[in-house]
Amino acid sequence: MLAVKLLLFLTAWHALTGSALAATPPTEATPDPGCAPIVNATLYNGTSWISDRIVDVAHTRSGRIRNRYEDDTVRHSSHVARSSRATRCSHSLLVGRRFCGKLDWAAPTQGHIYYHFSSGHYTYEPDLCVLRRLERDEAQACMADVGPVLFAGDSVTRYQFTTLIHFLASGKYQHPFNGSKSLSNAHAHVATTNDDKYDKLWEHSEDQIERHRKGSDLFYNNKRYQGLEHAHLTLPLHADSSREAHLYYTYVDAHSYRIKEAIEWAMSKRDDWRYLFINVCAHYGPANMKMVSRNIITAFKWANQTYGEAFARSGTQLVWKGCTTPSKSVRAKIDAEEAKIAEYAASAGVAIYDLRTVVKAAFSQHLVTTWDDSTVHYLQFMYEQWNDLLLNILCPVRDGAAEAAEAAEAAEAYDGNGVDEDPL
Repeated sequence: MLAVKLLLFLTAWHALTGSALAATPPTEATPDPGCAPIVNATLYNGTSWISDRIVDVAHTRSGRIRNRYEDDTVRHSSHVARSSRATRCSHSLLVGRRFCGKLDWAAPTQGHIYYHFSSGHYTYEPDLCVLRRLERDEAQACMADVGPVLFAGDSVTRYQFTTLIHFLASGKYQHPFNGSKSLSNAHAHVATTNDDKYDKLWEHSEDQIERHRKGSDLFYNNKRYQGLEHAHLTLPLHADSSREAHLYYTYVDAHSYRIKEAIEWAMSKRDDWRYLFINVCAHYGPANMKMVSRNIITAFKWANQTYGEAFARSGTQLVWKGCTTPSKSVRAKIDAEEAKIAEYAASAGVAIYDLRTVVKAAFSQHLVTTWDDSTVHYLQFMYEQWNDLLLNILCPVRDGAAEAAEAAEAAEAYDGNGVDEDPL
């Protein structure tokens, strides 16, 4: 009899606890206090940073997020949130917030990484507002208006460049995470030597640009053994082939003479630059940590002294692209170096394009957004977020009619099944 009672008790206990566990949503689907945006309410008044458009359910349920990729396979999604401490803020939490207007370099962009449970994709959104996600033609026209633009940096900047020009030509990114022939990973290209991988990367980028936009031209010169790597995209606009967007890339490392050489190379090509973006994110290391800010400041001082009048005539803006690292052991030191650069930039009229806010959001949510824990090279969706943040800074807001058409498109895609949540 005792055994029977014990069996009945265990059965009832299992049923109760089992149903309780089944009814409890997974940790990543539960809105975490850390997902709550922290915004000074006064920023919403009298600033171009915030638009009047409101994020609605239709936007969070539309296919716009998924349709930004040629291959939307999410086979690597679990890599991002593999930590038991990972917090994936639901995309549905964006409902009721306002879209960004035209941001500028001073706009506060600290925010969170949001997870679209229906599609398995991630996006970054500032706490201030929800980023505008420009379509191909709008982004092309903007870059034609604000260009020419130079990205001078190491491998991290190279991958931002290759993913950006692919988006400008096609209106899509390859994939959110990683894959074969990835434009954000030279090692995903089959080659006989390590240097040959970079030739294959540029060859594939050229093929993709030509496939998506006939008449475009991606010139590149890759001589890694000489420390030379240049590229120039000439992109006729889809909407008006008489107009072109011009984007350039050149490789630099953390030595001041390399940065000077890059700026000299750029000024030998043309004198009508609008933006010169400089970055050496992958070259922060224990051996040269304290050299980075000194070298950057030295190079910027030289550039302003040498080309200051030319910059003034053409309206050229020098921009430092700030960064940080997943490595906890050197992160504080990097932040200290970045602070020194920012202090100089404020006094010298150098803009700061601060990508650390995106990366630090991933840190705080215990999300892995790089190839692995030890690298500074990111999964492709992170370059997408950086590019979208840049386009929100460079590109004006479209007129009301265009925004209304976009809202109508999102509403048409809404399937009526409620807000985006984990189906479990």
